[in-house]
Amino acid sequence: MIRLAGDTRETFSTYRGGMAHDNPSSGEMMRRVGFGTGLSIGMGVGVALGVALDNMALGIGFGIALGTVVMIAFAVAASRLAQGGREQESDAAPADEPDDRSAG
Repeated sequence: MIRLAGDTRETFSTYRGGMAHDNPSSGEMMRRVGFGTGLSIGMGVGVALGVALDNMALGIGFGIALGTVVMIAFAVAASRLAQGGREQESDAAPADEPDDRSAG
């Protein structure tokens, strides 16, 4: 089969993600960033403390605690951001209703 330049044919892709993966909300993006950031900050600080204290287990324990705090902070910020977006959508909905003043 010869394909021409104008042929429109779906190309093969193994990606089967949905809209949530293609265009995440700002709250979802903040949550994803928070997990990675918390993990990397926690492990970095934990290893540094472990070397400084000459006790790797204690340092990594402190690092895990700090990373968990960072993850929770990002999750709280993401939920507030998502809640603010829902409130804006609910404020826009009543504008579609007809005006009662025109009935008089």
